Amino acid sequence: MNLSFAMLASSADITNEGNLWIAGADFDMLSCQGIPESGTPLLIQASVIAKFVVSPEELQNDHHVAISVTKPNGERLDLQGPYPLTVGPNRLDRSKSSSSAIVARLFLALDTLGEYTFHIIADDVEVKTLPLTIVAGQPNITTNN
Repeated sequence: MNLSFAMLASSADITNEGNLWIAGADFDMLSCQGIPESGTPLLIQASVIAKFVVSPEELQNDHHVAISVTKPNGERLDLQGPYPLTVGPNRLDRSKSSSSAIVARLFLALDTLGEYTFHIIADDVEVKTLPLTIVAGQPNITTNN
């Protein structure tokens, strides 16, 4: 199983047809006021999106995904999972790879400025990290890319 792509988004969902719906995607920095001066955590809602490609031979195996975050102080917290990744055979050609996406909706209380790192773990192996830097300033969502 291979990771095709992963990103943070403001909001995301998977439609009934299996399509990804993504809004405000691929950011890695949030500007905010009041942390840590107010002592009140910044509450954010975000989604981690990841798409995996699975070969026909790997369809026989169970696959699972988990999401964790490392805070600026080094503390690592498990956020979601592990939960099963459902992957079926390629609908057009069973001899070809198929894919499956996950959308992990997160509600986070961020209590300090600095860099947070989201970890995507598939089948007990970390396959991707996504940085999110929280900085002081006018509220804004941006990308460093």
